[in-house]
Amino acid sequence: MNVETLREFVRRQPFEPFVIRMSNGEVHEILYPECLAIGKNRVIVTDPDTDRTVYCVLIHINTVEPLQAWRPVATRDRQAWRPFRKA
Repeated sequence: MNVETLREFVRRQPFEPFVIRMSNGEVHEILYPECLAIGKNRVIVTDPDTDRTVYCVLIHINTVEPLQAWRPVATRDRQAWRPFRKA
């Protein structure tokens, strides 16, 4: 994976949540730009709800793609993203 591709996803205005798919099958949802720290050879993914932190080596990232099943919801502090509810 290219570092610049990840930076492009994080810097998009307005920010759109995205998914990082790893070579071992793990999937990490990036819901806010603050949830991802990008280094030279690895990224750090944090989950603000569970306080979980995962270190990912760039060569093990298979794809980065937009999180399509989410919609923006306005909150007091910032724009949050919530899943669509199926009827």
